[in-house]
Amino acid sequence: MQPIPDLTSFLTFIPQSRLWEAYVQGRRAIHVEYGNFGSEEPELKLTPINKWGARITAFDRKERFIIEGNLDSKTQDLHGKSLVATLPCDSPPPKKVYTVKEELRPKIAPDSISSEGLWERILVSLGWIIERLREEHYQIKIWCGSEFRAYYNSLGSVMTSLFPLSKLKISIRLTEGVFIKRAGAREGVEFFEEPLRRPMEDFLQDVQQARVARKEKPIPEVLILDPEAMAMFIHEAIGHSSEGDNVLADNSWLKSLSGQKIAPSNVTIVDSPKDFSSLAVTRLMTKGF
Repeated sequence: MQPIPDLTSFLTFIPQSRLWEAYVQGRRAIHVEYGNFGSEEPELKLTPINKWGARITAFDRKERFIIEGNLDSKTQDLHGKSLVATLPCDSPPPKKVYTVKEELRPKIAPDSISSEGLWERILVSLGWIIERLREEHYQIKIWCGSEFRAYYNSLGSVMTSLFPLSKLKISIRLTEGVFIKRAGAREGVEFFEEPLRRPMEDFLQDVQQARVARKEKPIPEVLILDPEAMAMFIHEAIGHSSEGDNVLADNSWLKSLSGQKIAPSNVTIVDSPKDFSSLAVTRLMTKGF
């Protein structure tokens, strides 16, 4: 499933005298939505995903440029794409050449099963959850497949990573709002088997407790959030807003605050590449660089 990036087409935008870095990523998976959020009867939606994307970053005089396009038959038509400038970059690609290949094989490869067959197999594993949700307004979202990430530069570095990735999201709508549980791992279809049962049991118990919970006091000034919830909040509210192309394209609330302090001194945010949710290539780059 590893794509063959047509870097030659991208490099027509970049003078040969420039150093450049290329980041390539792609995914092949099945996306499933199942539940009765919007209707009385459960509905099923299967969406196979087969998408490869790419970006090239060229460095010259501390300026960074990004060219985006798809690694498919349209690659040759990328001359119509616009050149988008992003935040300045102070360092060129590393001078040392790195060659790293990482590949993680699942016990049960999702690519070996049709979309319908894959859902049927997962449905058997999650049948006990669905049975307990029949009286609820619920939605189950499943993402099961593989991801490919790679790094290239003009000096000859090639670092690739190919790994399986499975995700599960369960949403239950109550009168007070929506309860959401997310789980994921770098595994194949085996992710949805027995090991997932314990955290899902705990989640369903939390839902039952929420039904009888009553708010008796105002929310305190000091609020402690679950780490998973806090990480998601920071990712969406600050992470995407901090991306250079979003800032310069006027798609970020941070544009008017450039150079200013936006959080109290006692706020510390750490993005660790050792987390499973971080990009595989980021992890590889951290080791080598």
